[in-house]
Amino acid sequence: MCRCDTIRVMTTRRALLALPAAGLLRAQTARNYRTELTHPRLLLPQRRLRLLRRERERQSMRWTQLETLMAGRVAMPEPAFALALYFVASESADHGRKAVEWALGAANTDLRQLALVYDWCHPLLTEEEKKRLAAKMVKLIGPAPADLSDVRSRVLAAVALTGDVEGIAERVIAPVVEQWWKTNVLDVLAKSETPVDPKDHLALMEMLHVLRDNLDIDLRETAAKHFTTLPVYHLLAHYPATDPSRLVVIPRGIDPAAFPRMPHPDRAARARIAGMHPQLEGEGPLLLLPGRGTRLKGHTDAIALLAALRGAGTDARLWMPGMVQAGREAYVRELVEMTRRASIEDAVAMTEPTADMPTAYAASDLVLQLSRKPEAFGRTVIEALSIGRPVLGWDHGGVGELLRELQPEGAVLPFDATALRECAQALLAKPPTPPATMPYTLRAMQEATLAQYHALVQA
Repeated sequence: MCRCDTIRVMTTRRALLALPAAGLLRAQTARNYRTELTHPRLLLPQRRLRLLRRERERQSMRWTQLETLMAGRVAMPEPAFALALYFVASESADHGRKAVEWALGAANTDLRQLALVYDWCHPLLTEEEKKRLAAKMVKLIGPAPADLSDVRSRVLAAVALTGDVEGIAERVIAPVVEQWWKTNVLDVLAKSETPVDPKDHLALMEMLHVLRDNLDIDLRETAAKHFTTLPVYHLLAHYPATDPSRLVVIPRGIDPAAFPRMPHPDRAARARIAGMHPQLEGEGPLLLLPGRGTRLKGHTDAIALLAALRGAGTDARLWMPGMVQAGREAYVRELVEMTRRASIEDAVAMTEPTADMPTAYAASDLVLQLSRKPEAFGRTVIEALSIGRPVLGWDHGGVGELLRELQPEGAVLPFDATALRECAQALLAKPPTPPATMPYTLRAMQEATLAQYHALVQA
């Protein structure tokens, strides 16, 4: 287990109380539940799909095992899942067509597998097959879910069918987020009871991943304490004899040579960045918020912070590399409109990811880490501090832990906009001295991991 899980040892199996969630659930009611992402949408967004295909390219052990099973035509417990997965990873049309044939078979009614085939094999489906499979899935969704596995399958089906079946997202996903979750999870946690049996953890995680990947809805935020301890609870449920004190945490790390200390201000780096993005020209401070185009990363908080700083007379600029991504166009439009309403559109650059993060950090005066959900670790914090730039972030999750240890001046009570502005002004006026050394290094992580293996071998 590693620190990037941000978990603490659970001394009892009794579930923890959920955090107040009414505000988040109210916010969801006005949401658009229609995903704009292209297929595949279920469990394999582009970044995970690239990793899966890399397994094939590398001929990893896991891939060769799957390839051997497919070549041997071994009967699989979930045949359509296996065939569709092999197709999406290898682009073998033969296997994809077999998955489609299975899904169209009258006797096959596993809604989860049907949804995965519809999504993963979408390029292979003819218009007639889409209509037939969609009609079959809609019929199987039914009027009401029976259990968590059924809820999961309905959500997967609705996300897969969005855009092809009118109103499916609003009819299926909205009630799950706004009603089912509160009744079956939050209200149960409020009674200090366990809402999900360990046998249903896989179904739960699949549903949470699909909602987060496609709709930027992270239901874990409504019960943060419970989900912080759930990994340990899950482990102990399967291995009850485990002594929690033997669980080892190994923090992640960076290569300091890749993020060397840079002078501040670094006018050459700022000039290079401004040459690519004219909105960032000027003598005022540059704020940097790197991260993919999802509302979980706190872009709205960064824009509000910039508006507050400029309103107070600071000619600050904001760069958000990573914002521009396929499938996130509506979110970008929403943020652009927010900058227009605040009259700061000429001081904000929303761009595709940059491959030169060291220069991005060097050009900046203040790095922001404003994720709305607790980050697993918060590598941005240690990368920026290694370069020598102050970091401002919400004091929760891995980001809060790192800031409290390495630069406590930058840790702000989550979602306190006034405190965020005041802290930003203080850090810009008098940047704190960066850590003389960085304890979270790639080498330290590797050595700790090898030492743990050595200890296990010697035990």
